[in-house]
Amino acid sequence: MNIKWIICNYNHNPTKLVNILNKKKIIIYDHSTKPNLIPEKIKKLNIYFSCKNYGFNLVDYFNFIIENYNRLPEFLGFIKGNIIPRHIDKRRFLIRIKRKGFVPLYSCGHLDKNENFQEVNSNIISRFLRNEPKFIAQQTSPGLYSEFTNNWYARKLEKGKFFETINDLHQYLFNRDAPRYITFVPGGCMIVRSEIVRQWPITVYKKLYKSMTYKFFPVEAYHIERSMLYMFEYPRK
Repeated sequence: MNIKWIICNYNHNPTKLVNILNKKKIIIYDHSTKPNLIPEKIKKLNIYFSCKNYGFNLVDYFNFIIENYNRLPEFLGFIKGNIIPRHIDKRRFLIRIKRKGFVPLYSCGHLDKNENFQEVNSNIISRFLRNEPKFIAQQTSPGLYSEFTNNWYARKLEKGKFFETINDLHQYLFNRDAPRYITFVPGGCMIVRSEIVRQWPITVYKKLYKSMTYKFFPVEAYHIERSMLYMFEYPRK
């Protein structure tokens, strides 16, 4: 499968991940504050780039799309340097990367043998919530979460400069509000088809990139993470 892996790395040695994947089909955007963690043999490869840290992996994915918009390979793999085991275990990762199409690279059962669909409620993330409905989110299928669309993650963050709420983002992208329950891939690690990526004009990616890089950890990055499935899998209209 013709796939290019875009790896966002932060304070992690990505050697094991690099060894799993084809070095010729990898690009590493490194934001580490501890450069000694990265082996010199990786730094010397022409696939390694040290970059400014904006706090979110999606910045690297959209930057790659913008810089290579007219020459994208058939598939793009968006992953973090610590995807194993943070978001998925090695066994499931190796199985899923063989699949074609849109592939979520996440599993809430990554620390055990079973795919346990645990419900996330307001008690678990109470530091963000006050007087909210008890149900917040739950994994509803392998790799996908369904979350109550109430911008709970934005409660402790400054208002967004470009998209204050996820509804603002969806109005820009789809001319409609986000659904009451939104489905997304936690962590934003996935395989996508370039033909779907290019259904959106490059101007959209440039605006979304700008909305994630005007400051460190802007709320817009959280909105975009929750919208990637709708951008890269579902029909635009």
